[in-house]
Amino acid sequence: MREADGCLLISTDVHLRRQRAAGLLHCATCGLFFSGDRGLRDHQQIVHGVQYDLAKRAVDESRSALVPFAGRADEVLLAEVWAERAAENERAKHALSAGLRAARDGDLDALKSLVQVEAWDATRDADRHGSSALMWAAGGGHLDVCRYLVDTLGVPPQQVQHKDGRSALHWAARNGHVDVCRWLVGCGVPPDARTNDGTSPLHWAVWQRRLDVCRFLVDEAGADLHAQNSYGCNAVQWAAQTASDDLRMAKWLLHKGLDLTLLNHNGHSAVHKAAVKGHRRVCEWLLSDDVGLGAAHLAADGDGNTPARMAAFEGYGELGRYLQEEADRRMPPAELDGSTLVRR
Repeated sequence: MREADGCLLISTDVHLRRQRAAGLLHCATCGLFFSGDRGLRDHQQIVHGVQYDLAKRAVDESRSALVPFAGRADEVLLAEVWAERAAENERAKHALSAGLRAARDGDLDALKSLVQVEAWDATRDADRHGSSALMWAAGGGHLDVCRYLVDTLGVPPQQVQHKDGRSALHWAARNGHVDVCRWLVGCGVPPDARTNDGTSPLHWAVWQRRLDVCRFLVDEAGADLHAQNSYGCNAVQWAAQTASDDLRMAKWLLHKGLDLTLLNHNGHSAVHKAAVKGHRRVCEWLLSDDVGLGAAHLAADGDGNTPARMAAFEGYGELGRYLQEEADRRMPPAELDGSTLVRR
């Protein structure tokens, strides 16, 4: 750092340290900074047109890049201050008001006290994403709090987050609270309420393997089993990328009549989604005669990535080899292209 015309000019090295302290990753191609792994990876793929594996490598390289050591004490001190300030900002972003904390924890007495003593307004209080007390209560499964907020304090049950349009029903479905889901639908919340990108409560329930909620939404509330989000994904893509290599949800969707062969707008199949998560059992079942997914579901998507390639670059080498063998067996040689893995 040096003085010029009465101003302090920060060196490029210190600038890099400041961005790193704030949790931003540097794009070595254009020099811009992005929030988190996904931000940089999406930027690499969309703006610079690189393939999935190269975009992921760019993220790894940015995270592991060494910022040159500062030789001046003032630069070192600034970097420490920025790191602490970034940590404080991160804590502040996730802080909740007393009302939202009480709703999250199901503390009805605390909420009543806030209303009486502080005139707390449940219709206006929200976190940084726009999640209200009702959404926090619904996500926690606190039906008595939900009733109090709606019936006594006048919170609209249909309210949504300003960030992405999620509703209380989305949170209740995601976290498996059938009783809250049933009550919200009874209050007039549409069972097919959509977020800004078209995600339905059913999609979230499938993703989190909440089979009881899925049964309620489809069999009782009349939710659309075949609903697609704005990316062209239906519930099978969500089922394929759950946190578990479990077939129960996918088998239930097949039994209900969902089209498991669907390719989304980018050419992603359920096999692509399962491959990224390393779900070998799901991949094998999707490619079995019971389901019938074939060559089209093992081919490259719109970004040139096959399921085999995506599995391999997520560290699932064994799954990647299996998927490549299946692709080789099912596809005529003329259809194989540079997006497949290198032959052993």
